[in-house]
Amino acid sequence: MFEILLRGISVVLLLFLPGAWIAFSRLLRNVDIWDRFGVSFALSIPMSCAQYLTLAYAGMGTGTIPWAILTINLGSIWFIMRSWQWVPLQNYRLIIPSTLVLPLIVLVVHANAPYVYQWSHTFLHADLIYALIENPTAPEEWQLAGLGTGYPWFGHLQRVLLGQVLDQSPINAYLWINPAMAFGFGVLSILVVRSVGGGPVAMLLAPILAALSTNPIGVLGRAISSSLWNGAERYHHFIGDARYDATGLKFLFLNTNQLGLILMLAMLLTILRSATNSSPKTAIPLWILLLVGIGLVYPLYLPAAATFLGAAGIMWVLDQTQTMKSRLKNVSLLYASVLLGTACTYFLVTAQTNDRVAGAGIELHVPGQIWRHGVAAATGLLIPVAAWVFALMNRGIMPREQLTFLTLAAFAAGSMAVLLHVPNFRNEYKYVMVASLCGLPFVALWSEYLWRKSKRPWALGALLLLIVAGGFATAYPRTRMYEPPFQVTFSGEDQRLTDAEGLGDALAVIRDRTEPGTPTLVAATPLHITPFTRRPIYILYDDDTYLTGLGMKTGYLLQDVKGFDPALLTSRQNRLDAFFNSEVSRDREQAYSLIRSELGEPFTVLSDNVHQPALLSWMDSRGAELLHAGQRYSVWYLE
Repeated sequence: MFEILLRGISVVLLLFLPGAWIAFSRLLRNVDIWDRFGVSFALSIPMSCAQYLTLAYAGMGTGTIPWAILTINLGSIWFIMRSWQWVPLQNYRLIIPSTLVLPLIVLVVHANAPYVYQWSHTFLHADLIYALIENPTAPEEWQLAGLGTGYPWFGHLQRVLLGQVLDQSPINAYLWINPAMAFGFGVLSILVVRSVGGGPVAMLLAPILAALSTNPIGVLGRAISSSLWNGAERYHHFIGDARYDATGLKFLFLNTNQLGLILMLAMLLTILRSATNSSPKTAIPLWILLLVGIGLVYPLYLPAAATFLGAAGIMWVLDQTQTMKSRLKNVSLLYASVLLGTACTYFLVTAQTNDRVAGAGIELHVPGQIWRHGVAAATGLLIPVAAWVFALMNRGIMPREQLTFLTLAAFAAGSMAVLLHVPNFRNEYKYVMVASLCGLPFVALWSEYLWRKSKRPWALGALLLLIVAGGFATAYPRTRMYEPPFQVTFSGEDQRLTDAEGLGDALAVIRDRTEPGTPTLVAATPLHITPFTRRPIYILYDDDTYLTGLGMKTGYLLQDVKGFDPALLTSRQNRLDAFFNSEVSRDREQAYSLIRSELGEPFTVLSDNVHQPALLSWMDSRGAELLHAGQRYSVWYLE
């Protein structure tokens, strides 16, 4: 019990202290204790990742690094105490519990969906986390042994750090980490709304609105139309993209998108605060730190973060308290810093993925797609847009500079969602969530107006009912997912598979009896095996298959998402097919020689005794070591 308590306290400290070096420095000397804690929570994400990477480069073992980071960051408590100036948060007894809404939603959904490990891209991210545990400075691509990963991995270091402190596997640890991240998201949403003058009602509703106000009309429209008409999905652009149905649902899954959203909220907070009480001398360094952090943790949001700072520059131009010369000087310095920060971040991100041959490939949509994406974005942002119209009609509701900034930032993010095409299954949808965060202050202030001044509190009730119903309609079906034909149990940083055909026993042998980093050759399996073996595989066997936990076709994942050379993928798949399925011994021998030469090290083979009987006799003739002989699956070790 004491150990569990110690690990829990350690996680809480690691969620706040790494960013406190900056948040409680002179860069935020003009903001109160609450804003500092919010910014500290957000900055702790990239700061802890950078500290982990630095200690790894210094040669420290991955088992020691988490506790070294915790020890080092205890020193930031001195910064906190030196800057401590207690400012009561108005009606905090009512507001603080509202930050628990999203974490409770996450916990309830997880508790009622015992097979969450198969959701979304869980195994995809687990692969990367395990690869980082083995080599934090140059992780191997576990789905393509011998190559560096093609997926940006800096933000995953935070999950490595917290998972090691909890002594849990990535697939189990995120069930506890995500509610904590959701709590921080709710706190930052309250602080953003407070920064524009939001009162108790606006702040109370901020976490709910931030989590659920994206596309509730589309969610309900989809649920109703699909139940009445089978062809409704053909007109999906009228009901928005299901992937941004409630921004808060990103906290249900293992991903780094939620980390990017938290950092974007922190940037919103600091920019809105700068409209009233920050100088360029302190604001610009802080913003560039956030810009670089966002670009490293979640590169897709780097363009949106840069447009935020572009809008902040326009906000400075409108500041009548300074001379025009001073304003232009500050804006020029800001824009030059943004260009430099963006260029440096781009270089660092590309350096993470040396073996990737495909670029990001962001391009303009064709005209026929623009109008569809425009309709979808308008549906998803209908409530924030309505609240923005209300703010324009009541301009005294917030300072002009803040209104201008939020309008420009939301418009820029929405325009990127409509005009840009981001490969890998239309990833531009994520900019709708960014635009929704920009609209959060408008929706919160509108809600407070409906409650306090309109004499129509029922209107606020109807709005909240719509938002909550949309969130429920998209969250509830996830608790009804089918039961897979296998069970997963967790033990420390590992998970073990139990199934009727003995696959789990074979995977346990690979994990327990081979050296870390030993590649595995495997043909068709009912699920992705690397989270259970903690060993890389030569290549995913079939490029037209959806494997549990990957969330996309395997060929699409390696070629389009991770950007590997199609010729390399085809070559490896042909060799793997010949090795497992060829009826000609010479072809199998040639495939083995090519694979052995390519990998340059011994490897294991997971064979299917039913579908590959010829392989068994070949293995025996080669003198391969039989590590496991099951009724369905066997494991061999080839020197």
